[in-house]
Amino acid sequence: MSEPRDPSKRQWKRALRPLGDCVAIERFGESMEPKDREHIASCARCQAEMELWKSFNDDATTPREAADVRWIVDETARRRAGGPAAVTVASRKFGMARLLAVAAVIIVIAGIGYLLNNRQPSIDVPAAHDLVYRSAGIKVISPSGDVPAAPARLEWTGVPGAARYDVRVTEVDGAILWRVSTGERSVDVPPAVRAQFVVGKTILWDVTARRDAAVLAESGTQTFRVAVR
Repeated sequence: MSEPRDPSKRQWKRALRPLGDCVAIERFGESMEPKDREHIASCARCQAEMELWKSFNDDATTPREAADVRWIVDETARRRAGGPAAVTVASRKFGMARLLAVAAVIIVIAGIGYLLNNRQPSIDVPAAHDLVYRSAGIKVISPSGDVPAAPARLEWTGVPGAARYDVRVTEVDGAILWRVSTGERSVDVPPAVRAQFVVGKTILWDVTARRDAAVLAESGTQTFRVAVR
């Protein structure tokens, strides 16, 4: 370190330099020999360290510290007793404001999470093949229930505006025996299909009325069976 330019500062710096026989600060609390006490009396550095050591180990309370302690005690007693209404109201308002702020944040986070996890499906115009108009069902004329012989024709009532009727004939397990589309309100059953209408076997069939790709009406599942004679 360079020497200070101020002569007085240089003098103080030289005075505070440790000498070979300076007393270590940790020995200030111990009993000292006469030579140590004589050295401290003539050494500015040891005197400064001695004062510093005493300030740290002195339990005496300064007037300023005593005043601070009294203020803390008085303020604590005042707050326990209720204190001015303004202090209580202000603290309550501050606490309520914090609660409202936290609640608002929680609501916003929960709302965002709900929107991300529960998006509503968009409202789109359905495609033409999904359009269904079922203002009236198709009434089946025949066959239905127990019949004396394998039916040669399937018949039903017409639906206004229908361009075609899709007919489906199946077994009870869903296996398709025959399907056909027609513009009429009846259809003849081919002999090969009729041959599968054996006695006692339940047959299912249904009709769907369509206009282009739109479904206008349906008959629902119908059943018939060639009765056992």
